Amino acid sequence: MAAMWTSKLGNRFPREEIERCDAEHHRILDRLRREPRNASCAECGDGGTCWASVNLGVFVCLRCADVHRALGTHVSKVKGCTGTYLWGPDEIAQMQRSGNAVAEATYGGACSAARPAAAASKEERVELCRKKYEQLEWAPRQSPSESSSVVASVRPSLAQAPPSTVHGTNQLLSSQARASSAKTASSAVAPAATATPGDIDWDAIFADFGEAASSASASSPRTGVRQQHEAPAASSPCSLPHLSSANLGDFLGQCLPGPEGPLAAEALHAPPMVPPVGSLDRASSDSVWSGFGTW
Repeated sequence: MAAMWTSKLGNRFPREEIERCDAEHHRILDRLRREPRNASCAECGDGGTCWASVNLGVFVCLRCADVHRALGTHVSKVKGCTGTYLWGPDEIAQMQRSGNAVAEATYGGACSAARPAAAASKEERVELCRKKYEQLEWAPRQSPSESSSVVASVRPSLAQAPPSTVHGTNQLLSSQARASSAKTASSAVAPAATATPGDIDWDAIFADFGEAASSASASSPRTGVRQQHEAPAASSPCSLPHLSSANLGDFLGQCLPGPEGPLAAEALHAPPMVPPVGSLDRASSDSVWSGFGTW
């Protein structure tokens, strides 16, 4: 993943692109610093504006840069203009849109009360800057339309910039905007909806089942009716419900193959042999068990 670089305004860019455009960005800064209003410090009026407050869009001297740093980054974000720091395209665009003239039209400060004395201490200078940028004590009371017209009249920097430098800065800003839009679009994609039991239309589901059952009944005969017209299953020759006294012998002959089968059948058809009373003798145990051998 490419290394990223964050500007003082909070935007992120590929560091490789920032380093590649560094020389062009400093050429733009040098040209902006040579403009008459930007050549003098926005706070004390001294020359040598080698620093800038990026978010306020003003060029200041080294001493007043220290004062701006004491205000805190929630008020002013200072940065050197002489090549020590990398500048992002959004920071360059901010300095082109603003500058000392536009900042004076927005925050005031042209009166002598807003200017520090030559012998003023750092604390006194910090207090003046707080009144100017936090409390807006000298900000002109104008309607939004009047303020816009004043800002437009004192903003020559962007219109006078060479087309090549403006194109390079805008190209980086466009790439940063596209990356931000893609990130926003990916995070805005809603997760797949999961149906909860309360969201299911059970009535519609069971209605579909009822329709399917009705169509199946209409297209095919009932199972019970079909079974009534079917022929009964063939009975096995050995099934008991079909036996009678006439064919019981045949049944035993089929079920008991071998020499015992016919004998059993004859014994079935023969009349029962009942011995006369008194003719039966007590049989010995050996004669009883010997008969079992023929089974």
